[in-house]
Amino acid sequence: MGREVVFEDVRRRIEEFGERAALITVTDGGTPHTVSVLVGIGDGRLVAAVGSRSLANLSARPGVSLLWPAVDGGNYQLIVDGVAELAAQAPIDGLTEVSIVVTSGILHRLAGLRGAGSTCVAL
Repeated sequence: MGREVVFEDVRRRIEEFGERAALITVTDGGTPHTVSVLVGIGDGRLVAAVGSRSLANLSARPGVSLLWPAVDGGNYQLIVDGVAELAAQAPIDGLTEVSIVVTSGILHRLAGLRGAGSTCVAL
């Protein structure tokens, strides 16, 4: 994912894939921690509400990945990487809002598909 991402491209793809995504953070032990989140668009950034474990991971290691599964039998999933920042708001219902500055994005073709086009399409 070597070229600069255009946020408008990411926004359009999220509208296509929907607001439900998997958020992947990294634990103190270096293992992935994956949770489901609702992703919103706000002021050139993505926003999501996270629980205490994801928040602790992001506080120590702010790099994140978001993954949307292929839509309705489609050939591509959406993967977006970014850097999370804590919002100034107090937690609501045990969740804390974070904003995510997008650093890269890609449509990644599902493994094992044949003849379905490019394996990756950078955003």
